Parts: sequence; C-alpha cells; structure tokens
Amino acid sequence: MLKSLPKIGDRLYYMQREIIVIETLYNFHLIKIRYIGEIVDFYVDKCTLNESPDYTNSISLRLLGGRTK
Repeated sequence: MLKSLPKIGDRLYYMQREIIVIETLYNFHLIKIRYIGEIVDFYVDKCTLNESPDYTNSISLRLLGGRTK
C-alpha cells in the first residue's frame, strides 16, 4: 500500500498490472487510472495501488454467486 497519494503520471501497479495515474481526487482518496497500453480509464481507491505487482491469491466473486455482465 502507498504511504502518500500518487501524482499524475506515476506508474504503479493495480494487482499484477502496471497502470498510470491520470487524476487524483484528494478529498476522497480516489485515483483515476489507466492500464498501460489501453485507452479505458476508471477510478480506484488509493489502498488498492502498490509500487510492485501483487500476486496474492483471491477468489472470484462469480464463484460466490456474483452476477456476470
């Protein structure tokens, strides 16, 4: 987890994928990110970003009865 809010242009990791920071909403600790090489951007919580890839095992919400698109 990051100790401070990232700045625009920082390259970090969201799970295992590298991202670039597009915008920072300081009041809400939300960060607008974009995957490297893609054009779609979205907001995530600051706590989900790391300086290195995170390979922690997790369970898909679909296995727990989540809906698919």
